[in-house]
Amino acid sequence: MYSLRPSDPLSLDGAGGRQTGVVFEPASPAQLSSLFLRAYRLTPAQVRVAALVLQGQSTRQIVSTLHISANTVQEHLTAVFDKVGVRSRRELAATLITDRH
Repeated sequence: MYSLRPSDPLSLDGAGGRQTGVVFEPASPAQLSSLFLRAYRLTPAQVRVAALVLQGQSTRQIVSTLHISANTVQEHLTAVFDKVGVRSRRELAATLITDRH
């Protein structure tokens, strides 16, 4: 999978006149995770929490990073698990890794 950087189009002058070139680069793991999480129709808040879980952050770290309560983190995780069809953080990560291939 590749991501397009909109700031990278190149203007080229060629025999056929002005042409445009585009540079592609591999998508980062964070971009891929976000894409796959959105495919499960997660809310933006659920995507943020799930992305931090996929980075290995604990509930306490997520609370600190997002400035939300531990209960809110758990509510988002419960919704994420339900939407993705998993029961744990490990299953979430394994499902997203499997879905990439």
